[in-house]
Amino acid sequence: MRYKILFSMAIISILFSCKTEESCKVEENYVKEENYHLVLSAKPEKTYGKGTWFYELKGKNLDSNTDTIIHLDNYRWYDLFIFLWDKGDSLVKLKGSLITEIHKKDIIYNIEWDCDDPKINGVSSKLSKPPKGNNN
Repeated sequence: MRYKILFSMAIISILFSCKTEESCKVEENYVKEENYHLVLSAKPEKTYGKGTWFYELKGKNLDSNTDTIIHLDNYRWYDLFIFLWDKGDSLVKLKGSLITEIHKKDIIYNIEWDCDDPKINGVSSKLSKPPKGNNN
């Protein structure tokens, strides 16, 4: 039993530490492909479907003035700052950019994708912690 536990811990450690340059580039390309400009009509939800986890954004597309639903597949990236998104916020992500803007009533957050050290308004996300009690 002890060996099974040690083996399981070793496998988990390997899986979480295998960030290669190639895997970072793949993730970066996902982020660069995303393009949206909407006002949230609800707090984004993490959900599961078709074999993968994703965040579902519901809101008004400001470019076409239509209601829309967007699935953000790179959920681990969004886990770092989803606690900032609320109903009524405007979200801006331009294709080709690594920055997601969150426009709140009185502040704008710039979330910059970086494989090793994503930033919130230029500050390492490793230093930013979501508020306690927010499980989204």
